[in-house]
Amino acid sequence: MKKIVLLSCITFVGLLGCNDNRTAERTSPPSAPVTTSQAPQTTPSTEASKTTGLAEMNDTDRAFAQRIENDLRKDSALPAATQNIQVYARSGEVTLRGSVNNEQEKTTIGSAVQQMSGVSKVDNKIQVASASR
Repeated sequence: MKKIVLLSCITFVGLLGCNDNRTAERTSPPSAPVTTSQAPQTTPSTEASKTTGLAEMNDTDRAFAQRIENDLRKDSALPAATQNIQVYARSGEVTLRGSVNNEQEKTTIGSAVQQMSGVSKVDNKIQVASASR
C-alpha cells in the first residue's frame, strides 16, 4: 500500500511539473485540488483533478489545510504516521488521505482533526495499510 501511495504521489508531482500554469493562472481559476504537502503555488493539471475526485481549494482553503497538516505533525501525542497524511479542505470540510499502520491511528488522527478550530466536518479516507494486504 505504501508503494502505491508513494508512486501515486510521484506521478502527481510529475504531472504538476509537466503543466505550464503561468498562462492558465492569468486566464482561468484553479481546476483541481492541491495537497499542501506536495503543492507548489501553481494550479495542478486537470488530470490530477480526475485522480483525486476532490473539489478545488482556493487560497483560504489551502492555508487552512496547511495549518491542519502542520498542527498534526507538531502534535507529539499523535502517531508518526501523520507524516503520510494529506489534507484537503473546502469551506471547513476536511478530507484526509494517506495511509497508517492500523485502525487506531486512523481514528486518532481523524478525531484530532475534528477537534481543530474551524473544522466543521471530517471525511476520513485514510487507508489502513494492514487492511489492504
